[in-house]
Amino acid sequence: MKSVSIFGVTGSVGQSAVNVITKHPEKFSVKAITANNNVEELVKIATALKPELIVLANPERYAEFRDAVRSHDLQSEIAVGEGALIDAAKIHVDVSLHAIVGMRGLMPLWHAIEHSKAVAIANKEPLVAAGHLVMPKLQKHGTTLLPVDSEHNAIFQVFDEDNKASIRNIILPASGGPFRDVLYADMMAATKDEALKHPNWSMGPKITIDSATMMNKALEVIEAHYLFNMPA
Repeated sequence: MKSVSIFGVTGSVGQSAVNVITKHPEKFSVKAITANNNVEELVKIATALKPELIVLANPERYAEFRDAVRSHDLQSEIAVGEGALIDAAKIHVDVSLHAIVGMRGLMPLWHAIEHSKAVAIANKEPLVAAGHLVMPKLQKHGTTLLPVDSEHNAIFQVFDEDNKASIRNIILPASGGPFRDVLYADMMAATKDEALKHPNWSMGPKITIDSATMMNKALEVIEAHYLFNMPA
């Protein structure tokens, strides 16, 4: 049985992990789950997974969070605030999944590296901004890094470390988002509302805009540079 912690459990990646765990309860023991603001979904997931610790990052919703946990008769420990995220990251586990959006995910990841056998990273910002610090720390502690983001996970599955010298290029696929079939000149007149209409995914406004402008791919190039130790 593998012990698991999930940071950002109410997002799409976190919920995918929940689906896997609930289908194979005999294989996983959940130590901690965290969410930023979605009390209802967090408590619903906690009821299914029965983790040892439940963390809500937003302290302003503590009373609502506490009452929801009590109403579901959960025996889990609860905590709130950014410090509680760090405490959750210091729990020793086999795998910690990191799906907190943006740079807020850096510090939980930083501490989890010291206390997890493997860290599965779904958010790219910590590597983009601090890959030069994160990668040496992973090596120092002997922690396995597992990229979860679809493009990098696909590359990870076929990347041959023993024959790395023969690899010339890594190609990152791109959907183009809502502007896939739009001419560059027409994009100059695009509105925010048009950019937010991603045809396939609901990813929140920041990531959706990054997808529409292709900035997301620029970040993924930096991420791949660190993940696979290849020249940018």
